[in-house]
Amino acid sequence: MKKILLIAAYEDVLPREIWNRPKQGFVFPFQEWLKNDLFYEMLSQENTHTQYLANQFKVGKLEWSRFWSLCVMHLFDHSRKKTSYQTHPVALNFA
Repeated sequence: MKKILLIAAYEDVLPREIWNRPKQGFVFPFQEWLKNDLFYEMLSQENTHTQYLANQFKVGKLEWSRFWSLCVMHLFDHSRKKTSYQTHPVALNFA
């Protein structure tokens, strides 16, 4: 079913090319968000392999989803070591 109500509401306002085009997806800009230096600071205290992966992402040789997994695992590991997410020095910058 097409977007009948939306088209009817804006048919007179928007050009036909806008409301008569095929459906498009939306991609969240995770890769851009993860380029924030806070993530690199968070991982800079980790082992050599973790630092290597963070640098690989920074230069565009590692996909954002793998880098995000690394960040999540880092926070999970710290939460298990009695350092909760809320008290993590990097996480405080997001509050």
